[in-house]
Order: sequence, then C-alpha cells, then structure tokens
Amino acid sequence: MASDLTAGRLEPEKTSVGGLKNAYFINYDADLKSGATITANIISALASPVPVFKFELRGGNSYSEKSATDRATGTTFWEGNATIILKKQDATTQEQMYAIAVGRPQIILEDNNGNYRLLGAEFGCECKPDTSTGASFGEMNGYTINITTSEKTMSDFVSSTLIGAVGGFTPIN
Repeated sequence: MASDLTAGRLEPEKTSVGGLKNAYFINYDADLKSGATITANIISALASPVPVFKFELRGGNSYSEKSATDRATGTTFWEGNATIILKKQDATTQEQMYAIAVGRPQIILEDNNGNYRLLGAEFGCECKPDTSTGASFGEMNGYTINITTSEKTMSDFVSSTLIGAVGGFTPIN
C-alpha cells in the first residue's frame, strides 16, 4: 500500500446519519480477505460463497475505528470498537452468544447510510457478550455485545451487491 497521498476531499452534503442497521456474523475464515477481490478498499468478489448470520439492529448500536501509530517502534495498526444491543433474551440467542464469545468471528456491519464494513478481516473479532434485565418494565432485557478488533489496515468496505448474492455473503436468519 502506498504511503503518499493520491487524492483530496471536498466537503460532502449533509446527508449522512449515524447508527447501525444490521450485523452479519461470519465464522472465522483465515482465507476470507486473501481470497477476496479488493479494489480501492472495496471487497467486490469472494473466492467462494460465505454464510453470514444476520442480526437486525435498532437503537444505540455503534462502531468506531482509531489508528495506533508509534514512530519509535515503526508500527501503525487500527483498533476497532463496536457495541451491539440485542433486545429480549431467549435460549436460541443465548446459544449464539456463547459461540460468539468463544470464537473470533469476522463481522460485517451495515450502517444506516447503506455502507457495509468488514471487521476483523485478517485476525477476527474479540466479542464479549453480556446479558442483563432491568429492574422495571421500561428497562432493557437482552444482550450487549462489545466487539474489539486489531488489524493492519482500516476495515474494508464491502460491495452491497455481495450481500445476498450467489458467490457472495449469504444471509441466514
């Protein structure tokens, strides 16, 4: 990857919104990124179809990514943090929370602008699911998943045409 700038950026229109719409969990695949076609930081094709497990999101879900650079050691990497809130506890979801906790899935996050980003493409994600129920009727009953990543590069965008496409990411509910 070149380290010289190749483009600038104009101020965009005020049409962007925050928040996450869906999370797609993938059982860790060490060859996922190396077998993908990536052009200009967008994954546009995969070597073979990959099943993804879709979790619909609403409310206080978020993702951020920060660079960690140290001139003394000559390192630069990216740390990602996401919080996913799943409402209502049930036995099926609890089983999936265990699998998420002990595995290191790769995760595609779809934001409310229609962008898809692949987290943990090379090294996977560390997921820490918690379960809680509030004291009163109006408080949450469900799961909160805290997700962290450490990767060599920023999370790649995923072409929206790959979600649900033959030869792409096949959602399973």
